[in-house]
Amino acid sequence: MFDMPDEIILEIYNYLPIYDIPTIVCKRFNKLTIENYNIFKKNLSLISCGEHMTTIINNQKLYVMGIDNYNPSTLNLTHVISTHCGENHCIVWTKHGLYGLGDNKYGQLNYDISDDIIAIACGENHTLLLKKDGLYGFGSNKYGQLGNEHKLNNILKPTLIPFDKKILKISAGSNHTIIMTKNHVYGLGCNMNSQLGIPYHVNSMRLIYESEFIDVSCGNQCTVMLTIDGVYGLGSNMNSELGLGIKNIIDIPTKIPIDDVVAIKNGAYFTLFLTSNNELYGCGDNYYGQLGTMHNVNIKIPIKITLFNVYNFNCGAYHTIIETKNKYYGCGWNKHYQLGLGKYKAVKYNKFKLLKL
Repeated sequence: MFDMPDEIILEIYNYLPIYDIPTIVCKRFNKLTIENYNIFKKNLSLISCGEHMTTIINNQKLYVMGIDNYNPSTLNLTHVISTHCGENHCIVWTKHGLYGLGDNKYGQLNYDISDDIIAIACGENHTLLLKKDGLYGFGSNKYGQLGNEHKLNNILKPTLIPFDKKILKISAGSNHTIIMTKNHVYGLGCNMNSQLGIPYHVNSMRLIYESEFIDVSCGNQCTVMLTIDGVYGLGSNMNSELGLGIKNIIDIPTKIPIDDVVAIKNGAYFTLFLTSNNELYGCGDNYYGQLGTMHNVNIKIPIKITLFNVYNFNCGAYHTIIETKNKYYGCGWNKHYQLGLGKYKAVKYNKFKLLKL
């Protein structure tokens, strides 16, 4: 494992119900125990995927795949805590500070703070930093995803997003931002496909749903919420990314037909669900084979997509990376070699392929 200070792990553990971590198969830890803490520490999120890249932390090494690198390459960074990929940029969080990779056209890599960070999320061209003193955003603000009070298309340095409640989780869609508290989910930014619910246009932060929340995730134009009562989604379902068996825009939170879910992740137009027995289900866009079903037909309702236990997983825009017991597999779009399978490999993979790290 990587060398991450216990005080940082404890801070994250106490602050968040889950921290990008599919492998915590408890609904929520109500009190700190040595057993639960060790599970949490062992299974911190080590995979992140963007549109054109994949990053994996394995055996204290940070591997980067994609951006036209044929095979996985390693970066000379130490004490890496986690990585967070947007469409074409990536924030690497280390014990010593933040590092950026990729596109900075909109200022999405222009961080100037690295202390007291609790969580990070990256959208298409914007970045969110949750710190002890509040939520900060920078990068593209074209749709108000960093707050309309700024009245700027681009915010070039971390700027506080006004919010006076304790935040448990943040997630970034293509051009929208989602904030989860214990009993509420709020959103701001683009609402072109009702990913923030009714009304059609949203000019400021608004309440989306009330429940007791476990997790939240964003696709390009949808929002998926895991509650103690099940999984709910809203926004675009034109590619069946909400798994409701219909193609439509969903403007109110609607229950998705799948049970016993402990974690959720979204690609651009597809959704993955992990159940408590480590089975992975998926629905939505499958044009590039990103659901690993050995065909390229979209999936209308969630179906089981792996034959082995999954301990960790993440989605890029059009590809999927999973971790089983000490092994990593990938499927989906590979045009920029984001699956790290070598130079002369296919663009589409509709079956999970073993990654050689």
